[in-house]
Amino acid sequence: MVADRPNVRDGKYHSDNARVVALSTRWYNNGKRCLDHITIECNGRSVQAKVVDECDSTRGCADDIVDGYKAIWKAIGSSGKQRGLG
Repeated sequence: MVADRPNVRDGKYHSDNARVVALSTRWYNNGKRCLDHITIECNGRSVQAKVVDECDSTRGCADDIVDGYKAIWKAIGSSGKQRGLG
């Protein structure tokens, strides 16, 4: 996710400290998860995040992506580059 542009779905700018994510197309589920809160678990830690955008799987995102800001990955002690967190 890019902090210097608004997210497509909620139209808002979010700082790197925001606990917001974009989900891959399959998980985004045609917008049904937009503005929902999800729990991300990794390394024995968990964090709540708000879904604000889609990471379009038809445009290069894998179909199992949670794309979030630095605050998310810092909270769970991850680089954010791990796969299979879902």
